[in-house]
Amino acid sequence: MVTVLYLDNRLDSSAKSLEPVGDSGIQIEKAGSPERAREILATKAESLDAVLLAWEPKEGTDSIEEILAAAAAVDLKVVVVVPKRRSEGAEEALDAGAFWVVTAPGDTYHLRRVLKAAVETAEIHRDKERIDRDRGIALDLLGAGTFRFRTPKEARVLAEWFGSRCSEPQASVGVLELMINAIEHGNLGLSYADKSVLLAEGLFEHEVTKRLTAPEYRERLATVEVDRQQGSFSLLITDTGPGFDFERYLTMDDDRILDSHGRGILMANTTLEVEFLPPGNRVKVLMPCIG
Repeated sequence: MVTVLYLDNRLDSSAKSLEPVGDSGIQIEKAGSPERAREILATKAESLDAVLLAWEPKEGTDSIEEILAAAAAVDLKVVVVVPKRRSEGAEEALDAGAFWVVTAPGDTYHLRRVLKAAVETAEIHRDKERIDRDRGIALDLLGAGTFRFRTPKEARVLAEWFGSRCSEPQASVGVLELMINAIEHGNLGLSYADKSVLLAEGLFEHEVTKRLTAPEYRERLATVEVDRQQGSFSLLITDTGPGFDFERYLTMDDDRILDSHGRGILMANTTLEVEFLPPGNRVKVLMPCIG
């Protein structure tokens, strides 16, 4: 049984259209006033699955924004009911944060489907949050290990996790730059000059995508070895490339100052403890961490 908090903010007649809902696996809990609705949301949200809010658009969105905010705070979706004669208010309600808008009187079957979709969407969102939270806890238990990554998206996920456990907010940016370099220049074989030309032609992202799927590159993996110690992460990022003259990129020289790229290593080096290992396809990073 799904339980829906129902507040008729203005429309006395709309309640009649909701009566059959109670016989279709949806239980209605009515709130007699906005104050009572906010109280229920604050104290009994765990017993609710969605919110149904009847609204008269001519009253403006101020009359429903507090309910929408209170529902959002407890991860409940709000379906707004507007009178059929005022259906133009649907866009206002959606802009204010409603999950969906239905008209009253209307099709009860449609209303049930919309409510169930609101419930399912909220459940998916809560499940995702729980999975993300549990994944973070599992990673926090990591003492030492090796992660493999191949794509910029995978690098970003890892860098964001490292950053979320770091006492320096900019740390994840520097680590991400080093991991992206491992992909683009190490695994995919794009030189500094290649990147300059491709960026100028607007073709760089296309070339990266193409190489990620090309037979000669798609099996290449970079790694980041993690050793978590008291107060810090020690990371060793390794790619499959032949290495490069890393000394040149630890500072900014006059030859590159106007280039459209080439500042990632400098950024990492100024915010973190960075040590490149010859021939340049391995880099050690020390990050201060929380806990």
